[in-house]
Amino acid sequence: MRATLTAMALIGPLSGPAFAAEIVSPSMIDRVTVYPDGATVGRQVEVALPAGDTTVVLRDISPSLDPASIRVEGVAEGRLSIGAIDAKLVDSQQRPEDRVAAQKRYQELKDQLDALDGRLESAETRRQFIERYAKEVPFQTKTENGPVTSLDWKAAGLDILKELDSVRADLQKLRIERRTLAE
Repeated sequence: MRATLTAMALIGPLSGPAFAAEIVSPSMIDRVTVYPDGATVGRQVEVALPAGDTTVVLRDISPSLDPASIRVEGVAEGRLSIGAIDAKLVDSQQRPEDRVAAQKRYQELKDQLDALDGRLESAETRRQFIERYAKEVPFQTKTENGPVTSLDWKAAGLDILKELDSVRADLQKLRIERRTLAE
């Protein structure tokens, strides 16, 4: 049987042998209604239910959910009966070593972001220096070898543009890397 459940809660197992199967399924937010003092968030999950009693577990529900606010509806190709609703925090069942690993991974990612921010700052300073150099450093009219020619100026201008293009490309790569890491 295929069923679509619309829920605002964790639908979990009750104690006892009455449930023949347990299905853990992701849900999607399908509607939100905002009120001055809160909001109602509707989630939808589509599952293929085997014959017999089945528990559908939704683990992507906010831990701040008020269990008294849970409402569940079901639509099925066949008979569907919602027997009970139980809400509990999934995170509270997380093993301590999993929490430690998650905290360590979070800190590693934060350190990588900090290092990337430093590289971005350095590249931005390099860009500003090149632009300032191009605007503010007066071109010499004479060198040790004689007067500066238009070819010398052109070569200097091309070198500046080449460096500016290089630093802009570096900045773009760093910004993309930072966005990807932040996500």
